[in-house]
Amino acid sequence: MRSLQRSTMLTLAFTISMHAATVLVPEAYGRTDTVTAMPGRVSEVFHELARRDLASGALMNALDNSVEVADLSTMLQMKAGLANTLTALELKRIKQSMMKALKCMLVDLAPPGFLETRLATHYESSFSRNDAQQIIDSYHDVRDRPEKARLHTARLIFWEKARKDLATEARSWSQSFHIPSGAMLPTLVQGDHILVNKRSYSDTAPQRGDVIVFRYPEDESKLFVKRIVGLPGDLVELRDQSMYLNGVPFPETYIQHTDNNILADNPRDNLHAATVPPNAYFVLGDNRESSLDSRFWGYVAKDTVLGKAESIYFSIDRPSLTIRWERLDLPVR
Repeated sequence: MRSLQRSTMLTLAFTISMHAATVLVPEAYGRTDTVTAMPGRVSEVFHELARRDLASGALMNALDNSVEVADLSTMLQMKAGLANTLTALELKRIKQSMMKALKCMLVDLAPPGFLETRLATHYESSFSRNDAQQIIDSYHDVRDRPEKARLHTARLIFWEKARKDLATEARSWSQSFHIPSGAMLPTLVQGDHILVNKRSYSDTAPQRGDVIVFRYPEDESKLFVKRIVGLPGDLVELRDQSMYLNGVPFPETYIQHTDNNILADNPRDNLHAATVPPNAYFVLGDNRESSLDSRFWGYVAKDTVLGKAESIYFSIDRPSLTIRWERLDLPVR
């Protein structure tokens, strides 16, 4: 917790430039082959014990009870400096939001069986089959029993050994982002920290209205965050700051205009009708007069989309270094 207060910088896996919402690729993290290595065949009894721990919430509760906010910040690749000392209740609120984000990364968005398999492997090294079966048989017994204490200790050891490597692996399908620009106002505010699902389009195509992260067409070493407005085959047109899709006005309740002076011959406010090509998307920033997007550099190719923004798990006002409590746990819509 002290390390959270000492730092005066906010860093995440990605940073976004002020005007264009450019995002930088995170540093590579090392991996070990201890608890998180892909295991061989593990006995079903250990899988059953792992499933019970996941279904009951006991495994995530063990993590919650054994780590501080600073530890969770590290797992999320985040360091935050705060101007004011936080109360115990405020730290608890931050911790709840970060735990929710980590559960989303490690369980909800993960490939089927990801955490179960690694936990089962750990339990196989911690218990005999008979002991594991005994723990299962008495799992819901409310009385204090020696095997309950052993299981709790095993959970704590699992997190101590594996949490950094699990978080690293989870970045294959989910990623945390820091928003330091206003290009997506009011949906995303400078200082928001968001979670992005990189598996969201593994089985389905992106949808109109999705807020996505993608590689900038003019420099694929950079990543942008914008909203999909036009899908493949759509006829897109901008008339005096109003969006038209397939010749019909397209209502956009999420956008913000900061300049009502219409620029007649500028793509910012007027764009001739054009058809979105196959396997491509027309994307715009919600803060229309402060966004560099498809109006200026064209379409986003489907194979350059990294994922969909899911939720905001932390938000801070940079100038004052104060937390925006009302934005914690907000879905990105």
